[in-house]
Amino acid sequence: MTLDEKIHELYYELKPKCEKEGLNHLWEVHKAIRKFRRENPDLDEQWSKEAECL
Repeated sequence: MTLDEKIHELYYELKPKCEKEGLNHLWEVHKAIRKFRRENPDLDEQWSKEAECL
């Protein structure tokens, strides 16, 4: 899974919750990505390498 794929997944997963609860959708996606990266250091390293290539 790429970082872009994970962002899209979280974007659509969190959208209904944020609309219902009046939360800032993009901020919630940002927090979820940070949490996911802490919990998955192997993917975090892979994503960092991908970002360097851009």
